[in-house]
Amino acid sequence: METSAQAPRSSFDLKATIAYWIGWLIWLIPAGLIFRQMGRVKGHETFPKEGPVLILANHTAAFDPVWVGYAAGRRCHYMASAALFRIRWLSPIITILGAFPKAKFTKDRDSMAKLNELYADGQCIVIFPEGTRTWDGRNIPVLPGIGRLVKRLNARVVFARMPTAFLTQPRWASYPRYVPLAVEFSPPVTFEDKTEEEIVAAVNEGVRIDPELELPHERCFGVRLAWGLPDYLWACPHCLAEEGLVVSETHSDEISCRACGSRWRVDVQARLNPLTPGLKRESVASAHDRVTARLGPRPRFRDDAPAPILKASRARVQRMPRGGAPITVAEGELRLNEGSLSVVGEGGVLRWEQPLKEIELVTLEVKNTLHVRVAGELHQVVPEGQSTVKWGWFLHRWWILSRPEDAAGLPQGL
Repeated sequence: METSAQAPRSSFDLKATIAYWIGWLIWLIPAGLIFRQMGRVKGHETFPKEGPVLILANHTAAFDPVWVGYAAGRRCHYMASAALFRIRWLSPIITILGAFPKAKFTKDRDSMAKLNELYADGQCIVIFPEGTRTWDGRNIPVLPGIGRLVKRLNARVVFARMPTAFLTQPRWASYPRYVPLAVEFSPPVTFEDKTEEEIVAAVNEGVRIDPELELPHERCFGVRLAWGLPDYLWACPHCLAEEGLVVSETHSDEISCRACGSRWRVDVQARLNPLTPGLKRESVASAHDRVTARLGPRPRFRDDAPAPILKASRARVQRMPRGGAPITVAEGELRLNEGSLSVVGEGGVLRWEQPLKEIELVTLEVKNTLHVRVAGELHQVVPEGQSTVKWGWFLHRWWILSRPEDAAGLPQGL
């Protein structure tokens, strides 16, 4: 079915086109030798070679845009997190390769105007409708706004699934793995007669992957497979000791609990293989679920724990102005209470406090930096010596609990 944008305006950016093809040729080497992407693109025969198309893909890793763009075989534009454009050396590179910024989990008129312009111009645009990367392969519910966007554009949509990409470097992992990378394109579809809710349901299904997928019988390996995992598994899956897991000093694929002594070996499929009798093999995703399930619907580590829910004795909050250096707002003890996030200085002096229901966004960005948006301004929260993933999970959960009337429309992932 044709869309209203099938006869686009004509435009040609020579500089950007040359940059794209140079980048594509350079990527042939890692695509073939490292990610083994050659011959693992399905559905390429039905992929639109010209005209506007909206690629909706599952989001697993930082390299997702490159993997999808390489597989598409035509110049693509990417809606990317605005946080990436704060990185001075990275911003010009991703810009010339076709990325444009989008403030996460909020209405961004500039970003939408750019997307509309590109689509009307007959371009190929890549969007990750989950809004953020998965931690362990499980899909995050797509943002409801994708239904409005597709319907408003009357867009021709292609779904892209990368079933093994989350294993090449899980979001929590410090080092990549040598795992074959596949991209699967659906035939192009349109949704003229569908409601926004039906489109959202179709997108959820179109980008769905199997997080328990067993890797193909090909050579797969990695080094330091346990590095980074204690930040994500911020409590022992066996005894629930807070920040109890550590990476072994002698075996970088092993983790152990300082409290109960339980030990596991992490494999390339992100599974915990018990080295302690009585424990069972399970995925990292399953272990994380058991940790969070034991904390209850109003999570705290211990039912009898006094307020606050969490605290870090040394922390700081920094305001992150656009184009400028971070500005320290407060330093002291960071406290997460049922209704607020605060910083308390010496002598119990309140240095900074923000009601949870007035926070507009809770998100984990590049290198697991914890950000909150307050009154339109981005702030970075730094709990020194503690897992920002733990703080992000608890803060995100209590933030949603503080706004029950808005819970269905809030982002379900960090």
